[in-house]
Amino acid sequence: MKRLLIGMMLAAASVPACFQSYHVLTPAELEQRGTRTYRDLAVDNAVTAASNALRVLGFEVVVADVATRTIKTGPHKIMLINATAEEQATTRDEIVWVLRFDDGPGGAIVVHAQLRGFHNGEEVGPDRIVAEVVDPQFAALWREVDAEIARLHGTAATR
Repeated sequence: MKRLLIGMMLAAASVPACFQSYHVLTPAELEQRGTRTYRDLAVDNAVTAASNALRVLGFEVVVADVATRTIKTGPHKIMLINATAEEQATTRDEIVWVLRFDDGPGGAIVVHAQLRGFHNGEEVGPDRIVAEVVDPQFAALWREVDAEIARLHGTAATR
């Protein structure tokens, strides 16, 4: 009886997770999460800081071009699930960053970070980008960019 009761409690505890809802981000919400403005920072310094930040986070930077003001990373795994039943299945979720650097008001640099998601090699459409997955990714990116700007220039990033 005790084992049955424990089993029922565990099953009941896991039910709410099955019905958890996620917040799909709108294009405006993605743009807001992916945009930062930095004052007193040259474009080449912004590209260097962001490239270093992405490397710290484990991304391979495949393009870091000051002339085109662009950084692109290779795919980076954020989740890998192997399941074995009658046959083996692997699920792989990856993200890629594309950063653009534009001139902002008063000589500021505006960084636009676009996160692209992939599920088993197929790009995830914008209607399937959820806050619960990407918010930690954006938070980590901006935390590291700010830290790299401070490290390279001896001052905190001014936004």
